Amino acid sequence: MFSHEVIRIAYNKGYRVTDDGKLIGMKGKELKIKKRGVQRYPTFSINIGDLTKSGVYGVPLHQFAGYCFYGEDLFKAECVRHLDGDTLNVSKDNIVLGTRQENEYDKSKDVRSRSARIARLSQGVRP
Repeated sequence: MFSHEVIRIAYNKGYRVTDDGKLIGMKGKELKIKKRGVQRYPTFSINIGDLTKSGVYGVPLHQFAGYCFYGEDLFKAECVRHLDGDTLNVSKDNIVLGTRQENEYDKSKDVRSRSARIARLSQGVRP
């Protein structure tokens, strides 16, 4: 998969996520972690040459953190989980690999119920 290769490229260029959740750039400086626009998860951009039309690709930070902490096992997992639900917290204590079901159960029961109600209402009236 293309995103897997881009994660490997970023790692090989020297980008890292520290155990306490700091993003380190390829020159060894800490980079600010932020969401762009309406994104749910923060990304950081790297130059990947002619692999894309623009030469730039946005790497999902939580997936990259998963690679820094778990290596190639990241690509065997269904998803990267945030144990505390904070998408900006990419510390080693908060990022774990798991299944989509485990990821859902990381959310509180109230949040899961609200999501289910919204999804059901979006289906409209059904006989």
